Amino acid sequence: MKQSKQFLNDHLKGAAEIIDLGEYLSFKRVPSTTEPKHGHSFMATDAASQGSGVRLDFETSATRLELALAFDAVIFPGQPAKPVQIVVEVGEKIEHHALGNLRYLGFPEFNPQGQLNFENLEIDLGEHSAPIRVKVWFPHNAITYISKLELNGVAQKHFSNQAKWVHYGSSISHGADADYPIGVWPVHAARKLELDVVNLGLGGNALVDPYMAEVILDHNPEYLSMKLGINSINSAGHILRTFIPAVYGLIDALLEKKPDLKILLISPIFCPPHEDGFGPTIFDMQNIKATANPTPAFEIVPAHLNTKRVRNALEGIVQNLQGKGVNIRYLNGLDLMGEADAHLLEDDLHPNSQGQTTIGERFAKHPQVAAWLAG
Repeated sequence: MKQSKQFLNDHLKGAAEIIDLGEYLSFKRVPSTTEPKHGHSFMATDAASQGSGVRLDFETSATRLELALAFDAVIFPGQPAKPVQIVVEVGEKIEHHALGNLRYLGFPEFNPQGQLNFENLEIDLGEHSAPIRVKVWFPHNAITYISKLELNGVAQKHFSNQAKWVHYGSSISHGADADYPIGVWPVHAARKLELDVVNLGLGGNALVDPYMAEVILDHNPEYLSMKLGINSINSAGHILRTFIPAVYGLIDALLEKKPDLKILLISPIFCPPHEDGFGPTIFDMQNIKATANPTPAFEIVPAHLNTKRVRNALEGIVQNLQGKGVNIRYLNGLDLMGEADAHLLEDDLHPNSQGQTTIGERFAKHPQVAAWLAG
């Protein structure tokens, strides 16, 4: 296990922390030191522990990689159980490995149902006369546990000249509805744009938490995109009066430590119940549909959040900061997924796998993204 931990230390990308659990290892995309700061919320911890965008990335002349893996996954009422996938890239070759040995965390108590069940996966890397690049993408929609990691050869670090991009967002960016790990939209876009991505898409938890500035900066990104607002609506975690200063506060904290950071602020994609309807989001579990709060409190002045108000607020923040010379741009989420794409939102909130690909493609081709990357 000591050798496996060193291998992860040397070659794991997209994670903030490796967790040593004695007989096996895991990882988190947001370090455990932040957990007291969100009150040890299970949903926040679970989202941070899932492997969206996390991968091994190394070079080797070895012919075989052996892994023993187990997984935890939350299953919500009405949702079918489905296997997770490992995606392995050996040079230009891509292989998908479906694994069904999941331990489910029951809703709503999230109690483990049974014991972890480790399954061996032997990956044939082929014969190579010189070291070849290998990437192993872990499941984006489950917590991964590793009890064995063995290579019949020597691994060396892959030194990339790709620029580091950190993306911070909600479950839409977490991408649990993608069919496989490289189908998550920030990963798909990063592959198109040839960027070294860290995906901080955190299901239900893009709540503009102050500690996320440090989490983001620990990766030393050249580029940062933040897709904000939908979780503030879903949870009724902000009103307009608190949302705007929270966004300013996070940006100020980032720029104080890294004034040359290139920032792209992205507003919510189309969301049928919340274009006009306010939060919190209430799920119709019978029909698996997101709905707006049917009885919002009376407003004396505009206070509650919906996607239209969030888009206006974020655009106004960017315009104000640009006027002060900040290197920041705005991307309207409707450009990534608009009303005409509503059929890709099967629960009226989350894009399905095709929707994830659509967002990734449109992001990679968007002129605002090109301008952001051009600096």
